[in-house]
Amino acid sequence: MGFGAQRFGVCGASMNSVATTSVYPVFIAMQSLPGATVGTPYSATFTAGGGNGPYLWSVVAGALPDGLSMDSNGNITGTPTAAGVFNFDVQVIDALGNTAIISVGVAL
Repeated sequence: MGFGAQRFGVCGASMNSVATTSVYPVFIAMQSLPGATVGTPYSATFTAGGGNGPYLWSVVAGALPDGLSMDSNGNITGTPTAAGVFNFDVQVIDALGNTAIISVGVAL
């Protein structure tokens, strides 16, 4: 899980400041992809929240439609070349190594 730290000052010259840690798990905010059409340029971007950025994205199971690719920033781009239903799992990893995975699909 990711964390955020806050530092609070404490009254008194001889007292040190105190740091607290809050836990915020990484999650994938985008739950589905827009439809795609064979031969038409396509673009979609996954978004994450929580955790501790930057985030690293990848397809970890299944496959994107032919002609599409996903970069490490969560952007899916390209022009699909074949019809069908394509199911795949997308994973995000935050800077601390925490992960979230979502199963998605695109019908062409």
